[in-house]
Amino acid sequence: MAGFIKIQSGHEVPISLQINDGAVDQYPQAEVRTAGGVLLTTLDLSHVANGLYKPTASYNMPSTSALFVTYVVYRDSGHTVESDVYLRDLDVFGLIDVDEYKADISNLALESNVEAHVTNALNSYDPPTRSEAIVDKNEIISQIQDFSTTMSGISGEVWDEVLLDHQLPCSIGEALRTTVSGVHAIVVKLPFGNISETGEYITTLNSIESYIVRMLGLMQENYYLDNTSYVSYNGIKLLTTCRIRIYSNADSVGTNNDVIATYQITSTWNDDEMTSYKVVKV
Repeated sequence: MAGFIKIQSGHEVPISLQINDGAVDQYPQAEVRTAGGVLLTTLDLSHVANGLYKPTASYNMPSTSALFVTYVVYRDSGHTVESDVYLRDLDVFGLIDVDEYKADISNLALESNVEAHVTNALNSYDPPTRSEAIVDKNEIISQIQDFSTTMSGISGEVWDEVLLDHQLPCSIGEALRTTVSGVHAIVVKLPFGNISETGEYITTLNSIESYIVRMLGLMQENYYLDNTSYVSYNGIKLLTTCRIRIYSNADSVGTNNDVIATYQITSTWNDDEMTSYKVVKV
């Protein structure tokens, strides 16, 4: 079965046959019958394109409840030898009952009724007086101010809360306490001083920044080497002393400005082999 389609009485029935392999040399017919099997008509189908066949004249849906269209493919134009390659196919077309699709519009408002409803609504609207509006405005402002005061107090309590008292597992306070304790434990082990519970904390943070800049300098960032001296061995000059200075500002490299630290380098040689190398911060 090719399919089932519902059609309104008097409308064209879309009768067509598609031969899958695209054959163009066949002679199909469409036998149109009622649901009771009464033959209404037989239509010759002509090739349109790519194996699609349609009747040369249109056929409209009668008032019968259903149509059964059987497609029979013949090998000759006289429709005497049925094809043994292309089997019969069937389409069923049902009659649409228009009454099923009618909308009940008895309760729909006409334009005049809509206008009347709008007019009544506008006439019955009782807007607030000026004094009532002022009272409402002041109440809203008061509530906003109370909320703002409450939130300000909450934020102050949060920032001033002592972390040491928070022990509840998985709480935000416990997580902050653990994080601060971990940072404290790391900082006190760094080689540029300990951390206290008072103002020394800020001073130590400044020392951390300076320490990091010095490390970057020793990795040859904003780095300047001069005051070199050498010894010669078999015509090769071997460095024995020099000075290294590191800077906080790249534009000052090579000058006496923005110097973070100065290091004296000393090396000793045995023939062409270095036996010692010393770096001293001066």
